Amino acid sequence: MQFGYSSKKRLLFKQMRTIKIKQSFLSIALCSFTVSSVASTSISAADPSFQQRASSTARSGAVGATTNSHSSYFWNPATNAFFNKYSVALNYSQSTSNIQAQIIDATTNPAFGGGMFYQQRKVEEVDWSQDTSLGTYNRSEKSYGTTMFSKLGNKMGLGLTVKYLQINPEKNSGFKKENYWNADFGVIYKLTQEISLGASALDFLSNSKNPSPKRYVFSSEFRPGPHFALSAQLEHYNELKEDSLFNFQQESSLSWAASAQYTYNKRMSLSAGYRKHGPWNQTRYSAGITYHGQKLSAGYAIQGNLTAETKEEKKAQHHNFDVALTF
Repeated sequence: MQFGYSSKKRLLFKQMRTIKIKQSFLSIALCSFTVSSVASTSISAADPSFQQRASSTARSGAVGATTNSHSSYFWNPATNAFFNKYSVALNYSQSTSNIQAQIIDATTNPAFGGGMFYQQRKVEEVDWSQDTSLGTYNRSEKSYGTTMFSKLGNKMGLGLTVKYLQINPEKNSGFKKENYWNADFGVIYKLTQEISLGASALDFLSNSKNPSPKRYVFSSEFRPGPHFALSAQLEHYNELKEDSLFNFQQESSLSWAASAQYTYNKRMSLSAGYRKHGPWNQTRYSAGITYHGQKLSAGYAIQGNLTAETKEEKKAQHHNFDVALTF
């Protein structure tokens, strides 16, 4: 970095001040969140469908091979390795009244990079006869995690996320408090300048009763130029035991998603996606818009269920809002 000073002491002082500024952002982002409660349609706070930011929701989660942001590492922790920025991001999910914070530092890559996230929400007032994927009791959930990644040369990246999930049932529910450790591992490879491939094992420490089943994700992205991006993703979900409090609504263990994105003048991105969610027998659509400033970016995404049967279900939509600072 060039500061215009010849003195080594002044250079060291500048670097130390930059580190303190980054630590201040970390303290602010992780200590200022509250969350209210509402019904949801995910399996738990550890489900990447509801951890993802607006830009990932807009693309129906088909982002496991994306290399130009810090918004997709819940699907593949290696995706952070190619975006050499420091970022602080906040995400709000309307359908779950869920607030998530993340901080990623990839400025030291290719040697090593890392970050952390926090998420909290409450699950209550759920029509259990319609949505068994949430389990059969009301509760609050908190999820903490740290992610690490590294770029190997100019083509390959590796990533690992370790996370801790707390499940606190409401009083007199008859259920006990549950705590789970889990982890994600991912790899991404740039086949050419336009084509990237990704593979990840999500929640690979899960046993059959864990609220998030093991998932294996295979992704691809094609960027024919600076304006367009096309992506596809295939996911395999391990089955849960019949006596698990969380269960699938369909025998199929496969999900797939596809998306398209158009970026205008490097500032505005329009995205759309389609997801066939096999284990929960759902077909979802999504769309969104993201503004990319020099340091500030903001996004909005909407997601709906095409398999909804009643008017109320058809009107129910998932809205995401996020904002991020990059340095």
